[in-house]
Order: sequence, then structure tokens, then C-alpha cells
Amino acid sequence: MVVNFKVAGIIGATKALDRIGKEIKEGMVTGVDKATFFLQGEVKQSIAGRKAETKSVDTGRLLNSVEAKTSKFNGFVLSNLSYAPYIEYGTTRIPARRHFRNSRDRSRGKIRDFIGGSIKTRASKKFDIPKIPPL
Repeated sequence: MVVNFKVAGIIGATKALDRIGKEIKEGMVTGVDKATFFLQGEVKQSIAGRKAETKSVDTGRLLNSVEAKTSKFNGFVLSNLSYAPYIEYGTTRIPARRHFRNSRDRSRGKIRDFIGGSIKTRASKKFDIPKIPPL
């Protein structure tokens, strides 16, 4: 004796899951963008002396050199000034002023919130997931 059954609606359900996956990826990209620009602002505030680190503004070149760049799922906050690493890591004569690293560490929860919130917003859209008929 054999009992057969057929799963109906599998193609529609698979398509809906693919759409949800795309929305999650788009939400992640949006979240990384928001988090990166937020972190850029935090680093600039740190350099300006509005955070725990010692103020590092003389001419304003370092402050104005802080850039935010994103590439899909990666965010970068950086300065291309030749002396930026010496300020961040210190030298034998100058103590380190950890503007970039401390700002990142202080902002971890907020970065997570930006990314998670953007994913949740995108993924919570209503999708037509087909109802599976009873067997």
C-alpha cells in the first residue's frame, strides 16, 4: 500500500522567500550607510573635543579630512592625512588620541541598531506568501 501526497504552493513560497531575502540585503545596505555616516559624525565630534578624547584641532585639517565610504555591506570612516595615524596611535612624544577606535567602540550598539532597524523595516513589508492548502 502506498500513500501519496503533493505539496502545493511550493513555487510561490520559494519566490516569496527570495523576495524577503532581497529585502533583507537591501535593508542591510541601507543600515550600513546610516551607521557609517553616524560614525563619521562621532569621529568628528571626538576630534573636536566633544567626547572623552583630547581635542585634536589646530588648523581643522584632520577634522575636515574625515570621510565616510560604503561598499555594500562594509562601512569605512577614514582620513587620508599622512599624520592621522600618529594622532590616533601616538608617537614616542605624543600620546595616542584614539578618536577613530574609541568612537567605533562607543557606537557599537548604535551601529547594530541602525543595521538591525533597517533590516527589520525592509523585511517587515507585507508579502504574498501563498497559503498551503490542507492535505
